[in-house]
Amino acid sequence: MSNEFVLAETQGDLNVLLKNIKTLNDKEEVKSILLMVADESSHLKEDLSSHLKSFDKNLFGGFFPRLVMNDQTLETGTLVIGLPFETTTHRVDDLSKSVGDLDSKLQKIEKSLSKTKSIFVYVDGLSSEIGPFIEAVYSNLGSDYNYMGGGAGSLSFKPSPCIITNEGIFQDCALLVETTQEVGVGVSHGWEKVAGPFRVTESEKNKIISLDWEPAFDVYKKIVEKKSGQKISSENFFEVAKAFPFGINRLDSEVVVRDPILLEDQSLVCVGDVPENEYVNILMGSELSLINAASTATQNAMSLVTGNKSNPVLVMDCISRALFLGDNFKNELQAIKADQSVLAGALCLGEIANNGNSYLEFFNKTCVVGKIGKAA
Repeated sequence: MSNEFVLAETQGDLNVLLKNIKTLNDKEEVKSILLMVADESSHLKEDLSSHLKSFDKNLFGGFFPRLVMNDQTLETGTLVIGLPFETTTHRVDDLSKSVGDLDSKLQKIEKSLSKTKSIFVYVDGLSSEIGPFIEAVYSNLGSDYNYMGGGAGSLSFKPSPCIITNEGIFQDCALLVETTQEVGVGVSHGWEKVAGPFRVTESEKNKIISLDWEPAFDVYKKIVEKKSGQKISSENFFEVAKAFPFGINRLDSEVVVRDPILLEDQSLVCVGDVPENEYVNILMGSELSLINAASTATQNAMSLVTGNKSNPVLVMDCISRALFLGDNFKNELQAIKADQSVLAGALCLGEIANNGNSYLEFFNKTCVVGKIGKAA
């Protein structure tokens, strides 16, 4: 793999995008195609959807808040990645409505897995049942695979179609994309505890209602205003809260970060479920701690596969990390790319990963790095 198999355009031009897909679709070395589109180019959705069936190679991906190409982020445009290995896509529809029959759907998928080593997982990041879905995937498919992916969608937090397949563009669904290809996965975040633990005494899916029997916002506000020196309200909530996520402890694995994004009355709405009776800490990070974590994730991914530097590094990094670091986010991307030839991926609404021997999780504010190994 080299730069000629990763084609980017920055204007959100449909004709250029279709030309780029066709270029890779026609290459014998390319076996499947990962397509990522910046949400600010969402005007492409209607016209793009009608063209997707014309490509014969398996195509999958989504619309994400921003894209990553080497050490740059793209707020508009598209990224087409030609993969040198076969993939098979399984789509799970009506994610927010199908909790009752998720097991049966996933058991059918599990029976079709043969010699699979890695599974890419993409979800509508604004679906309300991502947590149960991830748990069901792990329960039914197991821990024998390396999983990597993330949440598609818009920073407006308005639900819309955002998951891409050859069949079209879909909403409230997930993709499980299996391959026999080896992909090393590294996960790290760099956020550190500054207060807690607090018991989640009342919650509804991704909404924290009370902590230690007090309104969640009262507890959160007291800590955040003291640490930040800023007043926090519904008007500036996201701007201040992006520096103070929650952390859910997990035995023998990376702390699971939950990103509070909205204030509803006295409740905190997060990206991803926060179950009742969990204990959470309030976290805080620095530029150095986040960049060091990205470097750690990269080193871990590299250590898990054999391959060469011409194989691409894929990244699913949290959009709120980029918002937190601002202009310095390029330093995080440089730490990930290091001396590899190609870095490509997206900034997403939640990250999905394990590394073949740990529990599958839906993370927030976390850097997930995948290194493509030697040919299967």
